[in-house]
Amino acid sequence: MTTDTAEIVRKALDADGRITSKTIHVSAEDGSIVLHGVVDSLAELGIAQEIAEAAAGVKSIENHLKIDGEVDTGPCCPQM
Repeated sequence: MTTDTAEIVRKALDADGRITSKTIHVSAEDGSIVLHGVVDSLAELGIAQEIAEAAAGVKSIENHLKIDGEVDTGPCCPQM
């Protein structure tokens, strides 16, 4: 069932119009989801986290997403 949980999260990320990055990789084991990849902003990172948390069968999240250094995160958010 771990592949199913990862697939559920992957489809939810793909379906959400707020997620522009297509470099998010999802893996799962026993309901624990791990997110890897690069997103365009801090907001997108948070949205990906929320989507993964809301997916059926998810018990916990490890978010290893990074913000693209080429994207201006604005004065409120220092480059990561």
